[in-house]
Amino acid sequence: MSNNQKKSPVFDMEAEVAQDVDMYGGLIAVEALTREFGLWEKIRVIESLDLRKKKTHGFSPELIVAQLVFSLCSGGAGFSDAEELFRGAHPALNKLLGVTRGADASTLGEWLRGQSEEGIRALRELIREFVGWVMERADPASVRRGESVEVFFDDTQIEVSGKYFEGAEINYKGEKALSWQTCWVGPFIAAGSLGKGSRDVSALLPEMLEDTRELWEAAAKDSKAHFYADSGSSAAKYLAEVDAHPWGWSVSYNKWTDKLDTMAKKLPEDRWTDIREGTGRNGEEILERFGWLRHMPGDGEELDHAVDFAVVAWRGKEELAMWHYSYVAGRGGATACAHDPEQAAALFARHKCKGNCERGFSELLSDLDLHHPPCQSLVANQMFYTLGMLSHNLLRAMAVLWLGEEEQRMRVRSLIRRVISVPMKISSHARRTKVCLFCPANWHRWWQEFFKEHFSRRPRGRPKKRAPL
Repeated sequence: MSNNQKKSPVFDMEAEVAQDVDMYGGLIAVEALTREFGLWEKIRVIESLDLRKKKTHGFSPELIVAQLVFSLCSGGAGFSDAEELFRGAHPALNKLLGVTRGADASTLGEWLRGQSEEGIRALRELIREFVGWVMERADPASVRRGESVEVFFDDTQIEVSGKYFEGAEINYKGEKALSWQTCWVGPFIAAGSLGKGSRDVSALLPEMLEDTRELWEAAAKDSKAHFYADSGSSAAKYLAEVDAHPWGWSVSYNKWTDKLDTMAKKLPEDRWTDIREGTGRNGEEILERFGWLRHMPGDGEELDHAVDFAVVAWRGKEELAMWHYSYVAGRGGATACAHDPEQAAALFARHKCKGNCERGFSELLSDLDLHHPPCQSLVANQMFYTLGMLSHNLLRAMAVLWLGEEEQRMRVRSLIRRVISVPMKISSHARRTKVCLFCPANWHRWWQEFFKEHFSRRPRGRPKKRAPL
């Protein structure tokens, strides 16, 4: 058996100054994606984003958005990182992305604080346009689970400390927080709103479903869409909203279960599946069986019909008497289930896929450091989180459109590390500028094909000047 030990390498070390070398050469891929979509031109025409009195002076809105988005896409965590990216520390990157000069941290903060609901709403509409644009071009297997487009609604509490965060209030957990309600379509965050921490955790569900309708409606009509939500959306008025659409849907239900528990205990044996072995939430071995219940939640005013509830009865393998019950409201397809107990088991299995959606949301918050609002102003934080949505979608779109099947499962931070953080060098000769990326051997072919497809070789002669952002 070999003895593997840590050894101290012995090298001759030196450092050199290289003005035309940078560590974020992979941002050229993000730039190529935005250029194909026409993102900067679309932002330029949104007048509500431009706070300048003289349009020929200062920083244009598309430049500020680009600065913040490129910073987030490269792992930047705040205004100082965004300032550093385009103000002297990365001259080669400025040349690569066509940015002559970036704004400083105070200017970025001032722009965010000066935004309006109109500008934020316009940018969110542009994000949904981008999501639709990507989904039309993507391989369906990369944006669907099986044949279904997944739609996921959730609220997360952004905890803050200090008394100066506008909109921060005591939430249902007794913590001071902001509320970020989001709606996802496939791997993309298609709608989001940062607001007061004390608001109903599903207050914007109807509005967000309407806003994102164009992204999932066609799939829903063909019974190829499925909606997920947790128990925060299990009130009768929200179940009525979700049930109004012709898709499969499942909502966790654990708040008002007394009547359901009574009904489950009285359910005849022939309405259950056979008892089978399963795995509990903590990985323990359990026995379980599945069935259906039909119940009218609420006071009957929000819903004009009863709702189907899949129920699982479970107990530990060593327990002999008591069954425990858990519930999911929903249906497996466009029509109500015919109370086949096996379909109840199938709905529970489908609802477990919600965990993948929740992990994607957690990834967005942690990998882009969105657990920490950068400003005291609520409108500034709302715009910043909207730019966080755009940055996440750009990175995910790169994977969906251009990377292989194995890379689809990479976290956002892995995309930043492997695709964005690529050293590059810019050199000039005979009035021609050359960019060279120093990539690992296993990525060389991908970058070569990428350049061939998205950056055609320039003809000979003096190059034309590109308009700066």
